[in-house]
Amino acid sequence: MDTQTNMIAVRGADQKDMTFAYNESTQVISPDKTIQGLTGKAGAALKVTYREERGSNLATKIELMEK
Repeated sequence: MDTQTNMIAVRGADQKDMTFAYNESTQVISPDKTIQGLTGKAGAALKVTYREERGSNLATKIELMEK
């Protein structure tokens, strides 16, 4: 996660890495409901809903999945 460039990288179940941009409209489903709350959670399971926009993936919702 890079809060300077508003980017988050995740590795899917298929072991492929994907990068997503996020903005103030991105909905975050986590205990504190903020992107910053996801930092330090390396390895946590996330569900990212996104759309392709201008050649990049824009996250519309990032959900921290409970174990």
